[in-house]
Amino acid sequence: NTTSTFYSNPDPETTSVDGATYVDSTYTVWADARSATTGTVAPISAAMNFNSDLQSGYYNLWRNVFLFDTSPLGSNATISDAIFSVYGTGIKYNDDGYTIHLVSSNPASNTDLVGSDYDISSWGSTSFGSKTVTDYSVSAYNDIVLNADGINAISKVGVTKFGLRYSGDINNTAPTGINQCPMKFSE
Repeated sequence: NTTSTFYSNPDPETTSVDGATYVDSTYTVWADARSATTGTVAPISAAMNFNSDLQSGYYNLWRNVFLFDTSPLGSNATISDAIFSVYGTGIKYNDDGYTIHLVSSNPASNTDLVGSDYDISSWGSTSFGSKTVTDYSVSAYNDIVLNADGINAISKVGVTKFGLRYSGDINNTAPTGINQCPMKFSE
């Protein structure tokens, strides 16, 4: 039995990237915010918010990208279990009772994010594991245990492409309040 740990590359990225794409204070209609074909790119820095909210009449929606070069596993590897972890920091909000889901992502590049990576066609809706915002810690690591679909999504010979989406984004349920999980990443 072997345990392996993988991280996205620190800047400058050579094989894998992490970051976020989002729309913020641009759309007054939920359907427009959710289905926008481009967003703003937020590369990972010391900390980042992951949120979905309606403030001042505008919808904010973030989708976070996490790529990992898992090719060292090799094609003959058997993956029995996997955990995705992100460190929480700051103050969380959960006005709408959302859940955070680990899903597939498919940015245009493995080493950089662009505005068009926000497009919903680049995002999966099958949950690979989840964590309720209520259970999200803002002072420790938050673990999401991968289910069978998540384990099957791990590439043994290339880059594994994960992302985080709120249940409201996946289920097309507009937020009525603030839903926020601040986080920072180990790079």
